[in-house]
Amino acid sequence: LGYSLGHGPFRAGEPLTFSLFWQALSEDNKPYVVFAQLQDEAGKPVALSEAPPIYPSDRWSAGTLLRDPHQIPLPATLPAGTYQLVIGLLRPDQSRLPVGRDDQVVLTSVDTTQRSHDFSPPSPPNPMGVRFGDRAKLVGYDLRGGADAHPGQSLTLILYWQALDTFDRPYTVFAHLVDADGHIFGQRDQTPGNGDLPTTSWIPNEHLTDAYAIPVKSDTPPGDYWIEVGFYDPVDGTRLPITDANGRSLGDRLLLEETQIRVE
Repeated sequence: LGYSLGHGPFRAGEPLTFSLFWQALSEDNKPYVVFAQLQDEAGKPVALSEAPPIYPSDRWSAGTLLRDPHQIPLPATLPAGTYQLVIGLLRPDQSRLPVGRDDQVVLTSVDTTQRSHDFSPPSPPNPMGVRFGDRAKLVGYDLRGGADAHPGQSLTLILYWQALDTFDRPYTVFAHLVDADGHIFGQRDQTPGNGDLPTTSWIPNEHLTDAYAIPVKSDTPPGDYWIEVGFYDPVDGTRLPITDANGRSLGDRLLLEETQIRVE
């Protein structure tokens, strides 16, 4: 019957989300799969997804109406441009259902953007070389404003990343203020770049500057503290494993033990 799509342009590295509106015309539907593609001017797919309708099509009866949400992950390397959003249905044998004289429907044109990428290595005041999985390296960090704090204030942590590979999902970075026993007295969890640098937009070998304002809890006792950082999947909480420059395992949280925080 139609579709709905948010306003573009859409950013490379983020999902293109849309909904299809179906009406079943018969009772004998098969378990179809919806294919969706962004195609360039030559008709070549540059991004795609395949997923069954949200309500299985073999359960549709004549007259069934359905709003069916879908997503196409846009690759981080997708050049900015204008593409065609195309959809169709696949039979169980992977053949396409005909649509008039064709086997797909062009819904609309979609504009995409590509953020700028910096490939110049930074020179952080606290250099490191720690790897998070096979995806990212922490080149170093900076603690702006010094290592002294008071309850109710915030610490400003700057992390300097190098992307080692593309990410297949959006990870969240955590930055915790912890005591010697690992108890948390302040935390900031966010998509890198405060939402502007999702990991799915990272391109291999680029460098990223990532700031975190870590609030110090108002009831934090005076004493010595440290900051720990890491990546986790916000869907299931899985963290990326961490290794040092020699490949030695550091667990799933990195303690910035070189920088001691003093809470007065």
